Amino acid sequence: LYLIGSVFAPLFAILLVDFFIFKRREISYSINVKNLILWVIGFIVYRALMSHSIVLGMTFPVMVIIGALCFAVNKVLEVRGRWRA
Repeated sequence: LYLIGSVFAPLFAILLVDFFIFKRREISYSINVKNLILWVIGFIVYRALMSHSIVLGMTFPVMVIIGALCFAVNKVLEVRGRWRA
């Protein structure tokens, strides 16, 4: 069950930020390296938090952390003009 949470919690956080905040609704069949790296970071954060006892569990904090990180990375890359979606 922890493996499922560690895979899907960061994935859904990235999808929610992309869909609802950045309004990216087009489907691209290429690999988005930026989101893949964020997903791997989320997987690692989830696994790292497993050793701590958190009242909310691990899913919600990981989704908030990765969602905020996804937002920050997108804004920084958007300001620098390197990322066009």
